[in-house]
Amino acid sequence: MDLKRLYKQKITDEILKTYGDAWSVLIHDKMTADIVNSIFKKSDLIDFNITAIFSIGDHRPKWDLPAIYFVNCTKEIAKSINSEYKSGRYSSIKVFSLCPPQNLDPMIKCTVVMLDIKIIEERIFQCTWDNLSAVSSILNAKLNISHIGCTKNLAQKIKDALILPRSIEKQASLLVLDRTVDLYTPLMYFFTFRSILSEVGSADCADEYYKEIRNRHVGEISKYLQYTVLKLQESINKLDKDNVDVNVLDTLVLEAPKNLELKKNVEKYGKHLEKCFQKLQEVQGIAESQQNLVLEKDKAGNKACISLDYFMSSIVSPALTVDDRVGLLFLLKVKGIIFTESELTLLKSRGFSREDLSIVFNRRNQILRTREVNYKYEVSRYEPIVKDVVENFITKQGMFQTIDHEQEKIESLRRSTMFSSGKQPRKLVVVFIKNGLAIEEMRLAYSLSESLGVEFIFGSDKVLTRREFVNEYRTNAELHEAVIDKR
Repeated sequence: MDLKRLYKQKITDEILKTYGDAWSVLIHDKMTADIVNSIFKKSDLIDFNITAIFSIGDHRPKWDLPAIYFVNCTKEIAKSINSEYKSGRYSSIKVFSLCPPQNLDPMIKCTVVMLDIKIIEERIFQCTWDNLSAVSSILNAKLNISHIGCTKNLAQKIKDALILPRSIEKQASLLVLDRTVDLYTPLMYFFTFRSILSEVGSADCADEYYKEIRNRHVGEISKYLQYTVLKLQESINKLDKDNVDVNVLDTLVLEAPKNLELKKNVEKYGKHLEKCFQKLQEVQGIAESQQNLVLEKDKAGNKACISLDYFMSSIVSPALTVDDRVGLLFLLKVKGIIFTESELTLLKSRGFSREDLSIVFNRRNQILRTREVNYKYEVSRYEPIVKDVVENFITKQGMFQTIDHEQEKIESLRRSTMFSSGKQPRKLVVVFIKNGLAIEEMRLAYSLSESLGVEFIFGSDKVLTRREFVNEYRTNAELHEAVIDKR
């Protein structure tokens, strides 16, 4: 499953090829420019006979060529398009809009395209709940909606807003969740490479090599880099021989660009890994405290002695960053711990705001883990609750309900049957978490697809780092039970 590939194909087929083999001009606004630039290279567009690309606000010459407007057709943009249509700036005009056009000349052909979505990775997307039709459109699938108790109203709203593709090739399940089912995960440290990398702020990670290492534990990355170095060394050693076979030499020449790129990646991620190890040393203490608090067990499996005095000393410690201190405060609040008057006075004196101290989080929807989780590393004993929820959904356990239809039967491909004939298509499940997807939860889309034999896609209206979630918890009233202002 590769959402980026499907998204690119959708834009190509529905927009870029609209004039067939004829040369044309592509005009976009800021919103659609972000979409085009995230999916296409300029060289790609030439392959589709796009001779020039302009922003709708740019000064443009009058060309005897057809124009493709890929825009969010608001009143202001429609006014500009109407003017250019009347002036005959292009030989013909076709508009593709992310929203129903406003005040567009009825003589201009306009198609509303359901593409208002951000594709982050092969299995990760970001869009608002009322734009989930874009997911249906990209997958060319009907979304059969399921929900848990706290997302019943949202699921109904999604159903009412969904627009089905013209031709449906397949069916998929849409599981609607809310951030309040697990308020722990976004506040906690995790030590997969992608999670700890998000803590050190490295952004140049969009290559194929990153895909191989992003979901590995940070402790495994060094060995993987060393393995890559050994493979590169093997290629170099082949050239050290006195008589190099011509066929071997041809192969090495063909592999040279790839090997050069690998060498650059090893150097780049080696530097990133150094930063990650430094961060790991800085946060290992607070990460262990977080896990002891949430799991109520220490790394030896014994009942953890959760001393509020210990956490209070951490919260007010100048050694922690402000985000860590506030995040730990919020984690204690999510756990249901109530501070005494003297503790609140101390926290106020150490710089905590009255607003942060008065927040009461919505704990009514929390789903508790009911089974033990096997873990390989002592520093990573906690798994996001969404993993349990999705596994229960696949195995038909738990309180899941469907909207106005019989839920599609989801069977893991790990279960074979002697009566099956031919390869069956993998089932599709879209997991949408309103109010934020955590970085570590992105990993689950890949690991669960592998372990359960089901194609998973994860999405949310927000994809946030741990630091960003601290502010989200502070400002998003949908995550709060109430705000008590008595202190």
